[in-house]
Parts: sequence; C-alpha cells; structure tokens
Amino acid sequence: MLFIDLSILQSFFISFVIQFGAVLLLFLIATKLRSFSINYKLHRESYQINRAVSIFSSGYYIAFILIVLVSLNGVSINLVDDLIAILTVGSIGILLISTNRFLLKYIFLYEVNYQHELDRENNSFALFHAGSLIATATLFYYSFSQFQLTVEFLTTALFYFIIAQFTLFAVVKIITLFSGYDYLYEIRKNNLASGIEFLSIFIAVSLLLGNSIEVLPDISINSVASIFIYFIISLSILIYIPNLLVSLMVFGNKKIYKSISDGNVMISIKSGIIKVILAFLVVESLPLNFVSS
Repeated sequence: MLFIDLSILQSFFISFVIQFGAVLLLFLIATKLRSFSINYKLHRESYQINRAVSIFSSGYYIAFILIVLVSLNGVSINLVDDLIAILTVGSIGILLISTNRFLLKYIFLYEVNYQHELDRENNSFALFHAGSLIATATLFYYSFSQFQLTVEFLTTALFYFIIAQFTLFAVVKIITLFSGYDYLYEIRKNNLASGIEFLSIFIAVSLLLGNSIEVLPDISINSVASIFIYFIISLSILIYIPNLLVSLMVFGNKKIYKSISDGNVMISIKSGIIKVILAFLVVESLPLNFVSS
C-alpha cells in the first residue's frame, strides 16, 4: 500500500509560498527601480514602447533573473533566515545593476545622449547596454554564489564584485582598442552589427571574470599573477581566433571589423557565438593554479 508523507508536501508548500513571495517582492522592486537603468518616454501617439527600450528591458530582466537565481542559492538555515537572505542579496543585486548605467556612461558612452538614442530607437545602443547589464549580473552571480548571511561574507563578496566590475570595463575598453573601428561612431549610427558584437564581448568577458572569482577566492601574489596570465591568454584567444575564423567565412577574406562596420549582422552573430563558445572552453579547460612560489 502506498503512503504519502503529507508533512513533506506541507513543508514544500510553505517554503515555496514564502520564497515565491520574496521573489515577487524583488520583482516589484526591480520594476520600480528600472527607471534608474532605463530612462525613456513612451511613444504615446502609437501606444507602443520602441524596440530599443524593449531590448534594453530584456537585458535588465535577464540580469534580474540571474540575481534571483543567486539569491535562492544561498546556504539554507530556516525559512525566516532564508527569506531575509533572499531579500537582502536580491536587493543588493538590483541596486548594483541599477548603478550600471552611470558607470557605463562615464567609461564608454560619455558622448552619447541616452534619451535621444532611445527616442530614435537606436538598437545598437540598447544591445550595448543590455550586454553590460547581463555581464554585471553574471559577475554578481559568481561573487555571491553560495552566500551566507553574515557581514563578513557580504563585505567580501561585494569587494570581489566591485573589483570584477571595474576589471570588466577595463578589459572591454582594451578590446575596443583592437576592434579596428570607432565603436562610439558605430553606436551613434545605429549599427546593429556593432551592438551584437559588444553584447557578446560583455558576456564572454564576464564568464572569464566570473570563473576567476569562483576558482580563486583569496587574493595573494600567486593568485594575482595567475589571473594576469589567465587574461593575457584568454584575451588573445577572444581577440584573434574569432577574427581568423570569421574572416575565413567571409567572401574574399574580408576583415571582420570591416564587415561589422559595414553593418553585416550575420558576421557579428557568428563572431559573437564564437566568442562565447571560446569563453566557455577557456573556463572549462584553462586552470588558474599554474603560478606557485
């Protein structure tokens, strides 16, 4: 005779309802704070939100999903402590991605008017920013993975996140120097291929940085040296291998940066896929413990 343990189902139901309520509250907070990341106006004459805002919002909510995943992935103690942990970590994550817009403006998009670009439905601008939001949330995911609700852990995780965030922007800035074209000019002219290219760059670099946070939780001379060599190798792979492979796919061996500046969306998609795959391969195969004293 089959016996159903109702106490297990009861515990599941209570836990599910409490966690779902916490996630729903975080969603409401994220929705209210979205204006800090996306400052836009509705096109009232057509009763529609433009495509650029939709792309921007998609990046924001994908980032929110990553934050929710890490907030639910903490060390479970009891329902009350779990609820506090979910709301605390989730709120921190939402606030951090909300500040992303201001950092991005002063580091990358200092000559771009946000409101103007969204009003004219600049999809390249929206993809660039969406990539940055997703990358920031990825770093948050790795920094706060398996978190514990203690001041020490939250302080340490926040410290690693801040270092990773500025390293992300520094690395992407270096990559722009090797891009072969003026990325600000391409964004202003709404070059969709350029937006897709930088969306993939942000995601690929964030995966590499996230891996370094997860594998090397302590800071020492050896670990810093390992990360430095790791990024020299990784960036060389991300910069040169996609260029080589995609150039072979283009008729007449046309340079990849030339194809992207010409607005070739298919080339940028191929290049982006290759970059993300290479990032995963590096994460899975390149160790971070090859420096020892």
